Amino acid sequence: MSAPRTRSIRRLLAVAAAGALVIGGAASPASATTGVGPVVFSAHTGTLPAVEPALGLGSALATDDTGRVALGAGVHGHTGALVRITVAAGTDPVTVFTGGAGDSIPVLSVEPGLVRSTTTLVRVSGGEAPLWATTPVDARVELIAGVSGRGAVYDEDDTLLTPGLPGSTVTLDRPVALADASTGGGGGVITPGDPAHITLTGIGGIPADNVRAAYVTVSVGLSEATTLTFDDVAMDLPAGMSVFTTIATPDLLGSVAASVTAGEAALGVWALGWVPDADDDHDSVSTAGGLEVVCDCSSEQVAVRAGVGVPLEVDPGADVAYTVALVQAEAATKLGAISVGDRVSGRAAGIAVDPRAGALPQLALIPADAPAQLTMSRGAASATVTVVGEILGEPAAGDEAASIAIVSHADDASVDLNATGFFTFAGTVTPGDTAIDRVEIAVDILDAPAITAEQRSQLADGGFITYADLTATAGESDLLWEATIGAPVDGTYRYTATVFDRSGASHAASATLRISAIVEGDATVTVHPDVLIVNTGDSGVPVMTRPNAAQPFVVEFAELPEEVFPGAILVSPVAPGFTDGFLGEVQRIERRDDVWVVTTVAAQIVDAILDAQHVATTPMTATEDTAPSLTALDEPLAATATDPATGELLDVEVRDDASGGGVLVEDPPLQGVSDKKVRYRATPGFYIIAGSGSGSGNVVVQSTGEYTPAQIDTVRERVIRQNVPQLFEAFLHVELDLTVDIHTVVDIRVSYKWKYIPKGVDVRELSVSAVADTSVDVELAANGSVKRKLQLAKPLDKVSLGEFTVWIGPVPVVFKNTITVTVDMEVDLQANVHVTDVGFRRQDEVGFRYRGLDSYVYLTRHGSQTLSPIVDGVDAAGTAELSGSLSAGPTVLVSSMIYGYLGPQLEFKPRADARGTLTHTNMLPSGRMVDLHVEMGVGATGRVFGKLEIWKFQLPFPSKTFIDERIRVWQHDWRWTL
Repeated sequence: MSAPRTRSIRRLLAVAAAGALVIGGAASPASATTGVGPVVFSAHTGTLPAVEPALGLGSALATDDTGRVALGAGVHGHTGALVRITVAAGTDPVTVFTGGAGDSIPVLSVEPGLVRSTTTLVRVSGGEAPLWATTPVDARVELIAGVSGRGAVYDEDDTLLTPGLPGSTVTLDRPVALADASTGGGGGVITPGDPAHITLTGIGGIPADNVRAAYVTVSVGLSEATTLTFDDVAMDLPAGMSVFTTIATPDLLGSVAASVTAGEAALGVWALGWVPDADDDHDSVSTAGGLEVVCDCSSEQVAVRAGVGVPLEVDPGADVAYTVALVQAEAATKLGAISVGDRVSGRAAGIAVDPRAGALPQLALIPADAPAQLTMSRGAASATVTVVGEILGEPAAGDEAASIAIVSHADDASVDLNATGFFTFAGTVTPGDTAIDRVEIAVDILDAPAITAEQRSQLADGGFITYADLTATAGESDLLWEATIGAPVDGTYRYTATVFDRSGASHAASATLRISAIVEGDATVTVHPDVLIVNTGDSGVPVMTRPNAAQPFVVEFAELPEEVFPGAILVSPVAPGFTDGFLGEVQRIERRDDVWVVTTVAAQIVDAILDAQHVATTPMTATEDTAPSLTALDEPLAATATDPATGELLDVEVRDDASGGGVLVEDPPLQGVSDKKVRYRATPGFYIIAGSGSGSGNVVVQSTGEYTPAQIDTVRERVIRQNVPQLFEAFLHVELDLTVDIHTVVDIRVSYKWKYIPKGVDVRELSVSAVADTSVDVELAANGSVKRKLQLAKPLDKVSLGEFTVWIGPVPVVFKNTITVTVDMEVDLQANVHVTDVGFRRQDEVGFRYRGLDSYVYLTRHGSQTLSPIVDGVDAAGTAELSGSLSAGPTVLVSSMIYGYLGPQLEFKPRADARGTLTHTNMLPSGRMVDLHVEMGVGATGRVFGKLEIWKFQLPFPSKTFIDERIRVWQHDWRWTL
């Protein structure tokens, strides 16, 4: 059973229901190509077909997908056309296709010896349409109407750029497969009691929402004769293959149902085009030439015979140009054609009725300015007519006007807005003889002392707020209307709903409501009404799964909650399969086997939370339940070497068997505190040997990450105690101690409160910052007479602080923070020196604050406490010598992610450095004076970069580097007389 034909409050449907053909533009019975506004529908009134080789019009259909058919002047200015194709098969079966290379689909299947026709939608380019067949058959192609259309165009921020034309026809560039039994696609094989649910929306250029209808071609292979019910329209079909085109209207889930009463059916469904509904900023649900649908899908069976016009029970509205119907027929007494409207005169044309097979369902237009009747050219047959809609002509007043009633809320009711910020104002419209144009919602402020002049100015003339959504429900004559509205302050208001038909006639209804508006404050949390929270583990809360981690936005439900529909927002905390939580907007819903498969796209926080404030700190701590985790980075040591004198880039041999090397250490908890501070500690080291020349192997860098303490002592002693001529040897050792706390602030407020506006959210503050406590102690032992410049970078570990969930009201916001640590060194020296205790204890803060209007404030704070270094000469040289510089320390990259999306990257580079100069001054012939000046410093750089795409306003972070800071903390001068 298909889902009810109702829509969510965010779906702006004009007047949609089962079997809706919605075209649109400027058409009238008298002149099909003139009217008001864009011409989106032009009925063809000529008597000659576009193609009929027997009459010298065109030639046989081509037999490959390059085949084209010229349709004549009737399609000028249009991008699509409704055409009727008639084929008489000889001894071989014939299949007619439309589409292009690689995407052709069948639109007509004719068994040997039969005559069949169908009406379908084809893409028009240069006055031609793609049509071809399996054999070079002489087909008759009749132009029924030229069609054009336009859907609403939005930018990536969901801002409406170009409004759509409600009811117009958008012909797809290429057909889109919706169900295909031959490939195992959705739909597949159906049997009695096991219907198929075919999703029409969110695929192949058809949007997920605001889709009134879709033109679809259906192929069904039947094991026996049966009744196929497709989109609530019942059709009697013979055994074998049947292909027909119809217009289907998506239900709440964006889908239609197909079922059979007997046998087995292999189902294929392809979309040829779609019909836009009114967009979010519509001022009319109708377009001249568009179609208002009929909801009951009732059928009329009539006996048709030659020469007699059989009247139909069709009662078009005052402004209707054409009635749209599906017509099918049983076997005829003679081969003939059924015409709709005027009696047949002259040559036969229309719906082919075979004396053995009758006529498959096909679309037909019944002109409003001609008798509503069927006529047979020859013989007689029983025909079934199902009215599915009415194409609008020029506005015209009817005898009976539309009326409106309010269902919710009742007059004098109290309404609290603090849960969602808005309420649904809803009721019914009873249509009259003229199609509905719009329903307007207005407000009269009766008693609201706190209201401001600015808030009053947000209302249009007469207190107009917005237009209501209109929805048709199968089997119901009344339409449903609803609008999502509110009020900015407490007070008493009179809300009025007024229905207008296309002639300008109107009727209004009002309700006086006492509104409790949102209370501003830290505790206020206002959640979008279309948010569904899943996976909380609470009783009655839906369970959502993710079957494939490679498709993170495709999720499944065993039973589909009624709150899931295109446009709904799904939110999950951390749960099995959702280690980062989940935030997505529903695009497409499909029934596959025994599960509901839901395809989503990335949503934004402000799609779910309209009004909230949250401030949090995530410390690097451990409790009984959770603790940070450590992952070694299996990435190689990167090293480059140059000759400072020549700038030559030297070959470097890197020996690095180590990965990671850090550990997490828990400090004892403070008295009365259960949380334990966790520190990351690592002691990376490097041994460097360089020769005086160049070439392969001239510079070797060995990581000592896997060395034992005894091996490290051996390396140190070798460098200090032994001097090798024409070589440079160095041992670098770093002791690193790190903790990071991450601070987040989210403060968003609803900025417009007369009506729901998707972009009406004010971001008062969004800030993310990281505070790092870093301890670095560097040791350098070097000897040699060769000067070399080296840059080393060794990725160590990634520390995950774990996923933590912040509950902003009922909405779980999942943060995931990771800290990546790399040790970096820059060495540019020639030295005979042993330096220890070069280091610091420091605290750095790096981050940003956003407060609207692209106002970024970069946060930076540094504070240091230094060690007192000790400088000694190495034994091999006898004196301390240093020429050049050393800089060492970690690069700490903090990634703050929300629901696993890319977030801001915060980078710290705290550094310890040593700089020295060696000066030779000749004082006496007998001696030489040597000066050595060495200073130690600490410094840091901080950087913010990346892009935080989860937020509605999409914050790009231009790479911001804070000015390098260096503080001289120690210096000393030595003087020797040699």
